[in-house]
Amino acid sequence: CLIPKGSKNLIVTGRCISADHEAQASLRIMPCCCSLGEAAGAAAFLSCEGSLPVNRISVAKLQEILISKNAKI
Repeated sequence: CLIPKGSKNLIVTGRCISADHEAQASLRIMPCCCSLGEAAGAAAFLSCEGSLPVNRISVAKLQEILISKNAKI
C-alpha cells in the first residue's frame, strides 16, 4: 500500500496511502500516519543498503527491523 501501482522506487505515505474507503477511515489518524512514516523510512533504508528498488526489498527484513524498534505492525 506504500508503493504506488506500477512504481519501482517510490514510497508514498501518510494520508495519501492507497486503501479502500473503509480502511482509509482508520488509516488517516495521526498514530497510523506516524507508523506508516516509520515503515517507509525503514523501507527506504533497506532499499539504499541493498542497492535495490524499494519494491524488491525483503518484507520479512522490513518487519524484523520494525519489530526490533518496537513499532506497531
